[in-house]
Amino acid sequence: MTMSDAHFLPVAPFTHAALDYERLRQEGLAHLEQLAGLAWTDFNDHDPGITILEQLCYALTDLAYRLDYEIPDLLARTDGEVGVDFHPPEAMLPNAAVTLDDLRRLVIDVVGVRNAWVLPAAGSPPIYYDELAKGISLTPPQDNATAIALRGLLQVRYEYDAAAQVDGRALTVAEVTAAVTHVLHAQRPLGVDFLPVQPLSPENIEVVARIEIGLVDDARAMLADLAQCLADYISPAPRFTPYAVALQQGIPLETLLTGPLLHHGYLDPAELARAPKRELLHTSDLLREMMALPGVEAVTSLEISAGGPYAAWTLPLNAELAPRLDVANSRLTLVRRGQLVSSGSLAGLAERAGAKTPAGPPLETLLAPPAGRDRHLGQYRSLMHQFPDLYGVN
Repeated sequence: MTMSDAHFLPVAPFTHAALDYERLRQEGLAHLEQLAGLAWTDFNDHDPGITILEQLCYALTDLAYRLDYEIPDLLARTDGEVGVDFHPPEAMLPNAAVTLDDLRRLVIDVVGVRNAWVLPAAGSPPIYYDELAKGISLTPPQDNATAIALRGLLQVRYEYDAAAQVDGRALTVAEVTAAVTHVLHAQRPLGVDFLPVQPLSPENIEVVARIEIGLVDDARAMLADLAQCLADYISPAPRFTPYAVALQQGIPLETLLTGPLLHHGYLDPAELARAPKRELLHTSDLLREMMALPGVEAVTSLEISAGGPYAAWTLPLNAELAPRLDVANSRLTLVRRGQLVSSGSLAGLAERAGAKTPAGPPLETLLAPPAGRDRHLGQYRSLMHQFPDLYGVN
């Protein structure tokens, strides 16, 4: 056996005083001398009281040794799994939908939904209370009717994601609407009801621009980047962060599990704020987005349209439609030093970013308690068996 293979008894100080038998014995003797020094003067090893003290010190060291195991070991069964029925974090921390943003998250989490908006219903029809008949109706009685404006009604609108699939099959708008309705009513807060869920039809936005670019390797790739940034700005979609990625980023678990538990990952409140339902499009905003791309030096002309006249400054949007970039009719012309580099339709270039990303491992897998080693803590020899038979305690 070489010196590197030899095993040595540790000589370092104990990590805790409860593991140090000799220290416990000395402290016990000091307490006995202080408390009973006048009546008890024989503290030698043969004294029965000292024997009892020594057995108690040994019991403390044995208990401290067992408690020094890692928590997974203390809780482990024979198979190494946690033997205590703890409620997992994903069952304890999330709560039902409370706020409008909670409901919005639930809707966006549905497969086939790209974006969604939940707002108090405006202009909902009143109900009428008949004071004589003591009844409520949707149509006003002839007399003695009091109109009551309903509160707690919410209007839910969503943008359909045509790229969404389940088992390789594209979902229809009717299927997605039914799924959204089911989710909402399963989480409906007290005193709240929903008007029929409304899928928004697309509003095609045409963009015509002339762009001065610098030296780039691939003009076609530059055109695709421009088309993508325009599509993302015109119709932004909240993006989920897979739970595994969010944990790696150091996002606290209580933050990840605040609100309803989502299937597709963590949806940051900033993502919801980044994806509003646009009411106006400003060419200055589109210009800023394009100028932020590497290689773009100037945007010399820019006009936008929703199927009508082109606007050079501001384009009002239809509140009943969901805007999206019209890749078939939009035209971007790339120029470098006055020379035409690329021009044409954006068809096939802009892939509208969907809200859904691969969800990654299930949250219950990521948060599974660590496996431990069964230390057989229930197997021990009682303290009474350590005493001599003469003591009569065993």
